[in-house]
Amino acid sequence: MNKNIERLIYWNIKTAKTEQGFITIEVIAALVVGFTFFMFSLQAFVYSIGLKVQAQEKQRANELIQEDIERMSQLGSNPALAGVCNPTGGTPYNNGYGSGLWNSLIAAVPNNDAALTKTIINKIQTDGSVDTGGQTLALRRFHVSTNAGASDAPHRTLKVGYQVWYGNSATNTFLTKDGVVPTATDNAIAETYVEVIPDVALSCP
Repeated sequence: MNKNIERLIYWNIKTAKTEQGFITIEVIAALVVGFTFFMFSLQAFVYSIGLKVQAQEKQRANELIQEDIERMSQLGSNPALAGVCNPTGGTPYNNGYGSGLWNSLIAAVPNNDAALTKTIINKIQTDGSVDTGGQTLALRRFHVSTNAGASDAPHRTLKVGYQVWYGNSATNTFLTKDGVVPTATDNAIAETYVEVIPDVALSCP
């Protein structure tokens, strides 16, 4: 009888020892692994959001450039566009078709016009209204053509450079992502160069 009781007590002690559960080092290791996975997932999420915003910036910037190129092409198809086949004077380029197209473009949409800006992110409020308080992109034009060697009579080619920056609508200034006026070493959000020949200029010899 006593031996059976001793065996039962020994079996209970042995069973209790094998069912003690995790020790402290195992719990700490599990917490470290879980925390590492959480931080990696959070970092990946933030990175994906950054890529999404950057992609939207590029898309909006390219839209601004493409819209102005299409606007310029449409103006270039106007048969009444100012310009002559044999411009004369001290600055003959200014009397040619390329300069005429540039003047028409600036008259139609000035450089500080709202049509040359786009909002990157529109926030939708709970009532369904759209908050346009997001970052604004602004298109910058460069009239590359000049009278000195960049164009030959009848000066029918208009050369334009484009850059897209962040914009400050209150001051009509271009800004970098750091909020400062861009310098020659700063990179624009998008940049391109185009050459356009007005349709009417093709009638010149």
